[in-house]
Amino acid sequence: MLSLAKPHQYYQIFLAQGIGMGIGMGLLFLPAISVTSHYFRRRRAAAMGVVLAGKSFTYLTFALRRPLCRLVARCRYLFHHA
Repeated sequence: MLSLAKPHQYYQIFLAQGIGMGIGMGLLFLPAISVTSHYFRRRRAAAMGVVLAGKSFTYLTFALRRPLCRLVARCRYLFHHA
C-alpha cells in the first residue's frame, strides 16, 4: 500500500501506514487475546496481563527499532575507527 502513494503526498503515506499497521497489529493482537482467555480458566486475569504487557513491549520495540539501529551503527563506526 505504501508503494501506491504519490510522491510529496504525505497524507497518503500516513494513511497507508496507518491502515497497514492497524490491520497487521489487529490480526496479531486479537488471536493472542482470544486464545489466552479461552485456554486459562483459573488465572485468566494474570495471563491476560502478561499477554498485554508483552504486546505493548512489542509495539515499543517496533517504534524504537530504527533509532536503535542508527545508534548501534554509529557506535560500531566509532569503535571500529578508534
